[in-house]
Amino acid sequence: MQDGKPEQLTDGAWEVGWAHWLPDGQHIVLLGSRARSSERQIEVLDTVSRALRTLGSGPGMATHLSMTARGKRVLYEHSRFNQPTDLFSLGLEPGAIPAQVTRSVPAAFRAVDWVVPEVVEFAAHDGVHLKGLLYRP
Repeated sequence: MQDGKPEQLTDGAWEVGWAHWLPDGQHIVLLGSRARSSERQIEVLDTVSRALRTLGSGPGMATHLSMTARGKRVLYEHSRFNQPTDLFSLGLEPGAIPAQVTRSVPAAFRAVDWVVPEVVEFAAHDGVHLKGLLYRP
């Protein structure tokens, strides 16, 4: 807030679906679609410089975030088009690597070479741009 009035901290054609202030009062962990609308990535926003730093949650959909009490790690669900949801833990320091907490699918499922769809965009007859998933054999 600036002078007691709300202040917009992000801008652009993307959304923030979840946010949590860190204990230092200067940084916010957020879940956003800045990279692409078909994914949700975990990022850290420096509210002074407005710099965003993407954490290494990997491509796909990160959801249902929960911060540790000291604000050093985040627990989240992660999935991809060809991988069901599992729990991961990730430190907030630069270069941190996610640690997989659960393995919800059996080895036989993981061994299948699943088709990964391509996210495509096309114009509808009225000019509206639509996104869809294209599965190629």
